[in-house]
Amino acid sequence: MEQNKIRSYILYALGEIFLVVIGILIALQVNNWNESRKTMKKEQTSLKKIAQNLQEDIDLLQEIIQEDSTIYENLSKLSNQIMDANSVDDLDPSSSARFRVPLFYPNQSAFENLLSSGQIEIIQNDSLTQRLQLYYRSIKIIQEGTDFSLRNYSRDIEKFFMEFDHVRDHPKLKKKAIAAYRDDPFLLNSLYYKNGLILRQISNYSKIMVEAQGILALIENEISS
Repeated sequence: MEQNKIRSYILYALGEIFLVVIGILIALQVNNWNESRKTMKKEQTSLKKIAQNLQEDIDLLQEIIQEDSTIYENLSKLSNQIMDANSVDDLDPSSSARFRVPLFYPNQSAFENLLSSGQIEIIQNDSLTQRLQLYYRSIKIIQEGTDFSLRNYSRDIEKFFMEFDHVRDHPKLKKKAIAAYRDDPFLLNSLYYKNGLILRQISNYSKIMVEAQGILALIENEISS
């Protein structure tokens, strides 16, 4: 009789422990599920912000590529005018293509916020994270290469014209003969090389834009899945 009571007590105690353990496991599961939902919500919010940044990049790149095409045409026109003109009056001193340097600076605020806050791991897709890192790294390489050279050439050309020609109709500024332009290797070479850099920039920015569009499509797929 006494043994039956002890056995019943043990079984009851074990049952209570089992129920407590099950309750704890269920609570942990619910908590993990809630945390997972919070993480997914943060990921979705961050991805939407990154997608918005990328769309802004794409729009800006399209504008710059179009402007670059116009600058290339104007520089080519100016180079031909210098070689074919009979006087400086045949040149177009108002053209800003000589000085204009449209440069691309990406909006990477959303991605930088994740990096600086140590929350980059909320992006579950490692391939997406790697593509974003490579995207911004590629832009930096372009900025330190072609874009840097373009700025230098444009400053050189600007300095040349400010010291050399009649950019504005100044009453005390004597016009130089067209031969002074035509025979100056610095001017002609600068215009030539700047145009070459403009073409390279168009190529670089076009590739960057295609990559941005690819990443944006990947993000939109992540958001919708």
